Amino acid sequence: MKKLLSLIVALCAIANSAYSQKTITGKVSQPNGQPIDYFSVKFLADTMSVATGSFVGGKFSANVPQNVNAIEVSAWNYHTQHRNITSITDTIRLTLVPIE
Repeated sequence: MKKLLSLIVALCAIANSAYSQKTITGKVSQPNGQPIDYFSVKFLADTMSVATGSFVGGKFSANVPQNVNAIEVSAWNYHTQHRNITSITDTIRLTLVPIE
């Protein structure tokens, strides 16, 4: 019985870690510091997109799977920016440059 209970607890721990998420927050601005309205963020795990979102007001926050290791931010009339994520401790700050 103890072995069965130990097995169940171990399986629950594995399942929990497989579905655990992390929160990624960030700020997106223009070179002059003004926030960018209406931008999109693509959350990437290796070369696969695992989530996308559209945000307003220069700020974003999303709960994403643990395996997300990069983001790609785009907005109309701005160059797309790609950023690798090694660890999430602070707010990610990105500056998008206008297309001329």
